[in-house]
Amino acid sequence: MKIIIGTTNKLKIECAKNILSSLTPEFILKEFPAFSGVSETPLNKEILDGAFNRAEAALNSEKKVDFGIGLESGLSERYGEVYEEAWAVVIKKNKEKFVGYSSGLKVPSIIIQKMKETNKKHWEIMKKMEKELNLVEKETWGNYSGGSLIRKISLEEALRNSLVQCFPTNRTLY
Repeated sequence: MKIIIGTTNKLKIECAKNILSSLTPEFILKEFPAFSGVSETPLNKEILDGAFNRAEAALNSEKKVDFGIGLESGLSERYGEVYEEAWAVVIKKNKEKFVGYSSGLKVPSIIIQKMKETNKKHWEIMKKMEKELNLVEKETWGNYSGGSLIRKISLEEALRNSLVQCFPTNRTLY
């Protein structure tokens, strides 16, 4: 089975390998530098759109592909708070789509406050804070939580939530 993931991001590729190997015994995973078509830090529906765009580009990147995968993380406004979450889209060669998303981690108030005060984007604030505070995690979830949670968890959760629909066992309702 040939699967192409729409990214060259090493973390996303590692997550895909981990989740795929837990769900299906044989696969070939290739990477493809798909353009998300959304903001640097996607907001709300842009997260899903970016994942879809990546999956579709991956699926269409070669002739003999069984699945295209797109992973995207970004910020989501819910119930008066801002969370970081990930979305995954898997598209089969017959164009059937499977979507999953992760739980969200609340973006710390100090980040939101600095974004509002400076009118800068999330990634700009995070880059500046990494320098100022000498943050060692070099990734958002790790920086938010002091290393207790890492972004890999959300990416794997989103992908697992979509792939369990693609590879159902005889004990699932899918």
